[in-house]
Amino acid sequence: MYKISGGYMKKIILSFYCIIFIFSFIELGHGGSKAVAAMSYNGHWRSYHHVGKYDLDEINLYMKSSGNKVLVEITSDYFLPESRDGIGQMQGSSIEEEVFFNSRGLAVFKYKDEHNNGQMTIQVQNDGAKITWNGEEKSEHSFPKGTFKLYKEIAPGSNEMKKIGTFLSNFTELHFKRLNSGNLNYSDLIYFGVLHNFENNYASTVSNSGGGKLFISKSSVEQSIYKYFNIKFKNHKTVQGFKFNGKGYVFEGASGAPIDYVKALNVYDMGSNKLVIYGELYNPDNPAAGTYGSVDAVIKKVTEGNKTRYVLDALSVKN
Repeated sequence: MYKISGGYMKKIILSFYCIIFIFSFIELGHGGSKAVAAMSYNGHWRSYHHVGKYDLDEINLYMKSSGNKVLVEITSDYFLPESRDGIGQMQGSSIEEEVFFNSRGLAVFKYKDEHNNGQMTIQVQNDGAKITWNGEEKSEHSFPKGTFKLYKEIAPGSNEMKKIGTFLSNFTELHFKRLNSGNLNYSDLIYFGVLHNFENNYASTVSNSGGGKLFISKSSVEQSIYKYFNIKFKNHKTVQGFKFNGKGYVFEGASGAPIDYVKALNVYDMGSNKLVIYGELYNPDNPAAGTYGSVDAVIKKVTEGNKTRYVLDALSVKN
């Protein structure tokens, strides 16, 4: 029977812990956080940004599992509004390949065609997909270099899509073009709080103030701001068109402008209860005219008690 010396046993134990450390390190993604692979490699992921006054800067990732392999198609479309001829120019590229994903949701492959020659890295996780392309730019149809975050398209159902459209219509009916929760000013919030109630809750929140003026209490304004922005607003003051008298706002009613409502078309999951919404506008007084313009928004689900509602994170409207 063999005996193991104390020094040799220490070496075995040390080696064992080194192996554990190495495997633990391998399972960690960049920045020290563990990469959690997606549950499915089937679907559509998208990144979309405005370019200048017009559209578009768009990347799409389409994936379909086939046995142990996954067929991936990655497209990039870029519209340059102001080209030399003054008309604008569309630039596009497409990469298609069958790949393997490892246990951390990572796939890396080389790709070469007449426009591209480089390496594509795809990291798919539950909160989206991150793609990185490093390669030569041979033509205007080459895939753009860099790292891009894409979000997966989901199908909430027709009833939920209508709710999302109705939620966003509360902003577009007041003709907001751009809002961002990171830099909201008090004027926009007061404008929304007053006119949202004027349009939707007139009988219960608006009263006559004499001299053809109307009045709404500051508490009604605060409630609407909290409901739709999740902000506890107290910075009341007079702004253009709305005079604050200490108790609320005195203003003149206005109507007659065309109403813009939102039809939600596509929803993408950002994780952390955030959704990216793409939609179009329509006039509820003339639905036969169809849709027009474009609506891009980020909304968030907020739960209080047993009730869940949407709040606005960002909005961009073009019509």
